[in-house]
Amino acid sequence: MPTTYTPDPTATQAPASQPDPDDFPLESLPNSGEGATAASITQAFKVVGDYIAWLKSPRAKASSWTQAIRRYKNALLQTRFLIDHPGFPAGKILQWNETWDDVGFLTSKESLGNGPWVGRWRYSITGDPAGGAIYGGQAAEPLPNFPFGSPASPSNLRTPNVVLATSPAGTALSIQEIESAANVVIDDDTCFTMQWDATILSSSAGSPADDNFMGVIVGSLLAATGTFGSNLLPAIGFQIGSGQTTYRVAYKGTGAGGYTVLDTTIAKSADRDRFRIEYYGPNVSDTGSAKILFYINGAPVAGSPIALTLTGAAPLGPATARCCFRHADAAILTWMNVQTTDFRANIWPGDVAF
Repeated sequence: MPTTYTPDPTATQAPASQPDPDDFPLESLPNSGEGATAASITQAFKVVGDYIAWLKSPRAKASSWTQAIRRYKNALLQTRFLIDHPGFPAGKILQWNETWDDVGFLTSKESLGNGPWVGRWRYSITGDPAGGAIYGGQAAEPLPNFPFGSPASPSNLRTPNVVLATSPAGTALSIQEIESAANVVIDDDTCFTMQWDATILSSSAGSPADDNFMGVIVGSLLAATGTFGSNLLPAIGFQIGSGQTTYRVAYKGTGAGGYTVLDTTIAKSADRDRFRIEYYGPNVSDTGSAKILFYINGAPVAGSPIALTLTGAAPLGPATARCCFRHADAAILTWMNVQTTDFRANIWPGDVAF
């Protein structure tokens, strides 16, 4: 009659050891021609069951002070994140989540100028003397207290958000931009990810100056004028402009020349969309070459092997990643609405566990 066995994460099934965070199951399997016994069969089932039981309820191994409970590694087996012996999340990585819920975001910027705004964010309004508007809104509030009338508003605002809008009172190109402080030095060992939600009200084909960029820049655009592409900063991100109904990816390394722009063929929805960028330096890339991956609404849309490394190059010095959202238009009411934004990066080469 079958025997019931309840797998035990603390059991030992010789020749296997007790389930351990850094070990794999060791099974004793009969060779061809050997007589199968209950013990020769049940050992393999029991050891697998014991390890599965440990996975269902991971725990530290007593007195193994330096051993992690769980490790998560990239394709090069570099530890990026772990659960340490005390049971806490660990890993020397930079990570932040911007939910735009600091009350300081409710203080708008509407005049020409640039400088610190709230937390990690700087602002810049340049171009037309009429200025523009940069301000925060709360969840479910469609463009509250909008200074330029009552424009079409995004729906489904499930989180606080920030709005960048042009004034219809101007006569020339007006640029509204926010960028984070320099997040991390970009070298061959750097990997970073950025993801966010956004809704954009673009111009019709009658406003060719409309220019929207979302992504990462090397350097700064504070006080910069002109379209995004005219500034020629190394950058990776998404663009959409006047008369365009699909998103573009744009990227430029540290060499001469302009941006490579590719049409993703992904249509801008009437509601919000999700965006994600992954950057891999050569020493953290699966292939050994720098690579960028772009995603919209969870689907990969483009990839490119370019490096943003700029160590020692004047006047920028070491390359650093700044998150950037930029909207520009001329004398027409258009806007960009950005919702929850997340950033992650390793801050140490190789294993970044402790």
